[in-house]
Amino acid sequence: MGPPNVGKRVIFNYLTGMNVNCANYSGTTIDYLAGKISIAGKKMLLVDVPGTYTLNATNQAEQVAVDMLKGLHRAGYQPSFMHCSNDTGDYSSALSPRPGSVVCVLDANNIENSLYLLLQIMEFKIPTIAVLNRMDLARDKNLSIDHVKLSKDLNIQVIPMVAVENQGFDQLESALENIVLNPVEPEVNWDINCSCLWKVAEKLRGKICVQGKLKKLSNRSVWGNKLVSPWPGRPWPFSFYLSLLHS
Repeated sequence: MGPPNVGKRVIFNYLTGMNVNCANYSGTTIDYLAGKISIAGKKMLLVDVPGTYTLNATNQAEQVAVDMLKGLHRAGYQPSFMHCSNDTGDYSSALSPRPGSVVCVLDANNIENSLYLLLQIMEFKIPTIAVLNRMDLARDKNLSIDHVKLSKDLNIQVIPMVAVENQGFDQLESALENIVLNPVEPEVNWDINCSCLWKVAEKLRGKICVQGKLKKLSNRSVWGNKLVSPWPGRPWPFSFYLSLLHS
């Protein structure tokens, strides 16, 4: 689970490979992915829940996310993209009653909003792993995030990652194995469903985030800057196209 455009699909594809089935959530226009994986010798189903910023259930995507956490999803679906997998079985039968664990993908580039979503997920008392993705973008903003302190404060596993550069997957797979073999419900030391949850997230951000002195840009930022700069960015795609014509 996690907000939109945070890299969930990259992580999902890495863990599941091509053993994936695309489906439409019954009664909605919301699509989700389900893929079979093996963790600690156990065959499991990994579900890529639609991206959502909160669990306030103010739209279809949020409602689907809440339903899946509660185990309220309705059985039966018609696969919407048959080319995703040769396996056309009804994965929905394996989606109940509730998930055994949750991987919440946080956006290190927008950490406070992601922390709010994480706190909401933890209130469901389901064993949870937090993935702190896009750490390279946070570094580009001179923002240092103490994932160790975050892990200690929330008493859950927190994995720093740059998924698009394949950084952190070994730690994530180890964390998944640990949570499967030793599932522990997260501790919630705040008032559940309280209106002050944003303040809890804000306070937590203040504890784990500091302005760092790192100046090194990520590869994405370096190439992005080159491509939008007058030189060599703008002529470069044209020269690359010409080289293809002559090859």
